[in-house]
Amino acid sequence: MKNETKAEAIKRIQLEYHQKLKDLEAKLATKHKKLSQIEQGIKHESKKIYESKLSILKAKRVELNASILKITKEIKKINKEKIKKLKKV
Repeated sequence: MKNETKAEAIKRIQLEYHQKLKDLEAKLATKHKKLSQIEQGIKHESKKIYESKLSILKAKRVELNASILKITKEIKKINKEKIKKLKKV
């Protein structure tokens, strides 16, 4: 913190973490959109009896759920880091 006031340091930290969170939330929104599309596909495919792609869609759903969990954990981690830095200032 070179010649930086406490208010400037807090503002800088908040801006830094705001950008990181914004990027992660955008990724999360796209994953949720893909997940809803897959859910619709599963509903549609479950009505079919022959030549169903149900297992493929369920596997994709599992992958998306895992990536959504990973992103939400990362968001929580970033929020904790932000709080720690703000407490130090």
